[in-house]
Amino acid sequence: MLTYNLVYTGPVALTDLVSATQRVSQLRSTLSCWVHTWSSAAIRDVHINLPSHLVYLLEYDYTETDLGFDQLEGTDRQRVAALTDMLEQTKTACYLCTMEKKVYGGMADLEDYDGYYPPAADNDDHHDIDDVYDEELCFTHMIELDGTLIASYINIKMKDLVQPNPFEGRDPNEEESEPAIYYHRDAATTHWYR
Repeated sequence: MLTYNLVYTGPVALTDLVSATQRVSQLRSTLSCWVHTWSSAAIRDVHINLPSHLVYLLEYDYTETDLGFDQLEGTDRQRVAALTDMLEQTKTACYLCTMEKKVYGGMADLEDYDGYYPPAADNDDHHDIDDVYDEELCFTHMIELDGTLIASYINIKMKDLVQPNPFEGRDPNEEESEPAIYYHRDAATTHWYR
């Protein structure tokens, strides 16, 4: 099987350049403000309500084995390169990470539930969750751009993500269901999003 990544190298419209320049300027301003606020708070030893990380989800999905600047595809590579240049000016760092969201909760639609085994999933091989008991978000693998491993399994918060609700409407990558425990809880399921 052959795979091609096509890149258009022809002329770029002036409006596209102006728009891109404005977005870069806005991002640079936002990053500078974020870094300045964090630096000021650290000096004064005060708590601030800003994300501790700024996490931007890339367009393509990467595994731990194919994660690195040289393996980035299309616009992902361009965005990371532009971001890296900006971050050098603010003396902050850019890392590449694989991320996982885990959602644990009670199963929805239990009309056919016999109390022993969870019912078969009826929507694209996963059960819906109607009551969330626990939710976790973490970097499973964090590397420098050259591929050097920095850390594994670092908990982060949803407010750290730049894109709002990036997991909304997505089917889980994996699911594990549990039967009910007599008088203690209903049938439950865990969804993993990667």
